[in-house]
Amino acid sequence: MKYFKLGFKNKPVPEQIAICKRTIAGFKTQRAKVAGFRDDLVKVAALETLLAETEAALKRIAEGQLIVREGLAARKILLPRLLKAVTNSATGYFAAGDGSEAWLRSAALEVHAPRTRRVGQPAAPARMRGAPSEHEGAVQLRWKRPVRRCAFIVHMTTDPNATQG
Repeated sequence: MKYFKLGFKNKPVPEQIAICKRTIAGFKTQRAKVAGFRDDLVKVAALETLLAETEAALKRIAEGQLIVREGLAARKILLPRLLKAVTNSATGYFAAGDGSEAWLRSAALEVHAPRTRRVGQPAAPARMRGAPSEHEGAVQLRWKRPVRRCAFIVHMTTDPNATQG
């Protein structure tokens, strides 16, 4: 006895539909030719109905994809215009008011918080150490920073008795 293979596996949906159509057409042909065709085992009318419903669903998906593409294209044009208009209006609202936090919050505008915090003058560097430099008459100074971003002015003297710079 031979077995059949429909070949649905790893096929895209249009090819799977084509296989179904071809198989249903073959069943219809055999039903017309074969006298003892078993309608109770091969329900051609139910298969045709299910195929029509599946094709209708695929058509709705294609129409939906078109609607989604149109919506995305419209959003690409409209959203930047909306953002610019809202920004311009918020700027006008800010200019018309007194600039207070209450004025901004009354229109549901967020109050801008600066990204940096002033921490005041940094403390003296910790763990100061010197290391030989590759340049003659120079020394490399290293230390642990008291805050993340800071700069120090280093004073130098050749007087070993100096108490400052």
